[in-house]
Amino acid sequence: MADPDGTEVPRHSVHEDVYLVTAVAVPSDLDILPHFLGHYLDLGIAPENILVILNVSAGEDRELLTGASNVLEQFGVTDPEIWTGPYSSIEMWRRRRDLQAARVPADAWVLSADVDELHVYPDGIAPVLDEMETRGFDWLQGPMIDRLAADGRLRPVEPGTDIFAQFPLEGDLMCQISRRPELKDQGGTVKTMLCAGLLFPGLGGHGLDFDRSAEEAGRRAAELGLDPAKRAWPGHPRLRRIHDRRPANAAGENLAGHPRIKEPGERLAFPIHVAHFKWRAALARHMAERRASGLQTDAARAYTDLLLDLLEEGGDRIDPAHLARARGPRPPWRRHLQTLRRQAERRAGAFGPVRAWSQDYVRPAPGWSVRQLTFGSGHGVGHFHSYYDIPVMDRDCARVAAVRLPHPPRTPRPGDAVEVGVVDIGQGGFRSLGHSRAWSWQQGPMLQWVGGALVWNDRANGRFVARIRDPEGGARLLDRPVYAVDPAGEGALSLDFARLNALRPGYGYAGLDREADLSPAPGDDGLWHLDLGTGAARLVLSLQEAREVLERNLPPDERRTHRETPFVYWFNHCKFSPDGRRFTVKLRWRRRDGPWNGTMGVSLTCGVDGSAPRVVARGASHVMWLDDARLYFWNQRDGRVVLAPDAEATDPPAETALAPEVFGANVHLRHLAEDPDRMIFDTPYATDVSLAEFDRRTGETMPIAEFGGHRPPKGEYRCDLHPVPSPDGRRIIVTSLCDGGRQIYVLDRETGS
Repeated sequence: MADPDGTEVPRHSVHEDVYLVTAVAVPSDLDILPHFLGHYLDLGIAPENILVILNVSAGEDRELLTGASNVLEQFGVTDPEIWTGPYSSIEMWRRRRDLQAARVPADAWVLSADVDELHVYPDGIAPVLDEMETRGFDWLQGPMIDRLAADGRLRPVEPGTDIFAQFPLEGDLMCQISRRPELKDQGGTVKTMLCAGLLFPGLGGHGLDFDRSAEEAGRRAAELGLDPAKRAWPGHPRLRRIHDRRPANAAGENLAGHPRIKEPGERLAFPIHVAHFKWRAALARHMAERRASGLQTDAARAYTDLLLDLLEEGGDRIDPAHLARARGPRPPWRRHLQTLRRQAERRAGAFGPVRAWSQDYVRPAPGWSVRQLTFGSGHGVGHFHSYYDIPVMDRDCARVAAVRLPHPPRTPRPGDAVEVGVVDIGQGGFRSLGHSRAWSWQQGPMLQWVGGALVWNDRANGRFVARIRDPEGGARLLDRPVYAVDPAGEGALSLDFARLNALRPGYGYAGLDREADLSPAPGDDGLWHLDLGTGAARLVLSLQEAREVLERNLPPDERRTHRETPFVYWFNHCKFSPDGRRFTVKLRWRRRDGPWNGTMGVSLTCGVDGSAPRVVARGASHVMWLDDARLYFWNQRDGRVVLAPDAEATDPPAETALAPEVFGANVHLRHLAEDPDRMIFDTPYATDVSLAEFDRRTGETMPIAEFGGHRPPKGEYRCDLHPVPSPDGRRIIVTSLCDGGRQIYVLDRETGS
């Protein structure tokens, strides 16, 4: 065997406690299989510890399977698992995890590698294992570094020549051509190389399957008689870490969260890495076959499409100019890991604890899949969408309007800016389109789609404004901020976000001080209508008018209280009716320097022309229009979700309880546009948050997913899921803290569910 630098090295001694788990696609992997087996045998993996799945499609010649088995036997590898059927990454990784669970002892170590992935350990595996055991690390990752033939040709692999010599060019090709450079989707660029026997690689081998790992650790703990209620398991610290979904990474953090892992200068400096031999003959045919199978994930399909376009352009050759080359010698591997850990510690000090992906958990229900679309929690960068009642998905449900947050949890300061942009749901990652200095923790800068353009709020020229921009085109500026956009995309509602910030922190914007100018209920300010075409604004409902409507609805004693008490009033939470003719808005009040609670407010409705304002509910929360004549909301006085008409509130109210056996607490509830009897909801204000669907016709509640790690569960900095479903309910966008920071996730209903 030759080292990647071309020097000859001897075979390492056998490591009886290290296992290799892989899957071989027949016939596409047969050319490289002998090199793969020889490489890992030379690293010291015992033949009996190489666990193999042989996959052959039903239409392939069975003699190919016999040939693959013969190759394994030549290297002393026996008893492969045979998998006959169409290849898919999801099924392949499920089978690999099952094979690992069945054959690998709990106290052993696992190497995870595809057949075109050869691990590089400069001094062999033994010192790395010593480092892992001595320092108490549980898993090790490394970047994929591509190997290319000298002329860039996709050449066949020769059986008798060292494979590193056949593909001598070393550098980064995958990140240069397979992802748009503005996307921060670094998760797919690193691999789990070495992990404890009870840790199971995740989909693609890029991270860990924390749920499966915790499940197996719990089973092992039960066998040992360990009490899950105790904080420590003496003699079994690794088992406890895995059970609690917080395994220790040798780099100090999940490399998917490393801020520069996609940069060639950073990734190519890794002495421990995965040499990637994808770029060889028949690549185009194999990729086309997988694309045609229809079994790829959205991310894999997008990657395949980009790759096939490149291969079609170059024929059987990839221009080496595409390859970002390694420069200079790599540092010693121990020193490099120490550097990574110091960097992770510094980021943790600046932004809070660095946590592994899904250190808590995200657990989809059967029939649903979940994918993390944004990353960066490990280095203090979060992402979120604006709110559950805002159109954050475009019309094709292919992109999400998203906010990038580089700040630690604190009340926004006037100079704190966030980035606004889009996330491609198929590929993940974040594409920046601009910035905003007008945002809140709960609703961001009100970033939302208006047709094919995005609108968001900002601060400019000493006032709050709105910006409209087409992701592929120009931009416009409106003189007032937006809150809600009408269904036709022609008009918007606006209010005073500085007043809102002074009276209801967490929803307004910092930067314009209103503390000294808070008149109780001004007649020249309140809710405004904006023409999105011309920018013209007109006052629709002043705070003075709204207070008069309120007092008209109150009993005499409460009316007297409002007239004698120096309350200050404000608007929040406005929404258009489905036909765009009316809107609902929350009118709240409090003493200037006094406390307030959820019952100190009413929900009004009003015509967009200012006609027929009325109080429809008292103490209402999370108000939504079901249709043009009815609304539903959480009744805070009675503690139930109700359905009420758009009519003047009465005592007792003319409202109907909606599934009191289901909705026993305040929720974010939203019906499906294409089927209003189906409703998606979360259970906020808790550390562990559930997402579910309720069917009004049948009364049935169906779980969708559970998310852990929502700390803090309450207060200004909390992170609610704010679920936003597609019109048909087959796709849902949420923001969760389950990896230690705010990140965006997509849930997809699986085909046939």
